[in-house]
Amino acid sequence: YELFTSEPYFAGCSDDVAVEVLASPSTLELPAARIDDVQGTHLIARMLTKRPRDRPTIEAVLKHAYINGGLDTLEVSATFQMLHEGQQSFRTELEVLQQAVDNVGSPA
Repeated sequence: YELFTSEPYFAGCSDDVAVEVLASPSTLELPAARIDDVQGTHLIARMLTKRPRDRPTIEAVLKHAYINGGLDTLEVSATFQMLHEGQQSFRTELEVLQQAVDNVGSPA
């Protein structure tokens, strides 16, 4: 966060307030207006997740669009998987329709 804004996340807050915010069950609010880059905002928001197991691994961070200057490779992979599943579903529906058309023309 500091790399983007040049100030600490809890700038101007007492240690007690910072601890209270971190201990609360609510998510951290990222002042998005402070960061101009959409991909940078996305990356920082994911990295500032309170639960360590929900944070991206260093491998995921290094593959992120902000670091690579393009699309997030994990997001691209998920998108291709979704497209593949859509194609499979379309093929299945097309085969069902083709069988229905074939059955219309054949004697019962």
